[in-house]
Amino acid sequence: MKTIFKTFTSLFVLSLFAVSCGPPPPPGLEEFYYAENNSPTMLLLDSPDASANAKKITGKSAGSSAVIDIKLNSLVVGTYVIGSGTGNEFMYKKPSVTNVWTGYRGTVTITMNSGGLVAGTFAISSGTGIPSVNSMRGSFSNVELNP
Repeated sequence: MKTIFKTFTSLFVLSLFAVSCGPPPPPGLEEFYYAENNSPTMLLLDSPDASANAKKITGKSAGSSAVIDIKLNSLVVGTYVIGSGTGNEFMYKKPSVTNVWTGYRGTVTITMNSGGLVAGTFAISSGTGIPSVNSMRGSFSNVELNP
């Protein structure tokens, strides 16, 4: 009986060791989606990036040259107001347009900053720089947070 118990215990410990020493599961895919003017169609920025030192989240599209830059006072979980005097900035470079759209009223919410990944949402209700753009909204998830 002792031999069976020792064998079972040894196998159990080895199975725990084998499971716990494997590589971690891959994180979810990086995503950065946005829409102009309350459009129901969300567009993908396929190259998201975040910088802890610059306190900046960027979404870029390799195919269309679209870029969204979000600079915040911090990247900790919370809601950040975009507006004059807040130190938080939202900029959008629309494909085939030379001007940059600068959001001046809205919020960016960081919903996760954990394990080297950041996620959140944004809703910018007004801005200036591109006459055809009145508002922006979107989300980003599993964006790698670099130093």
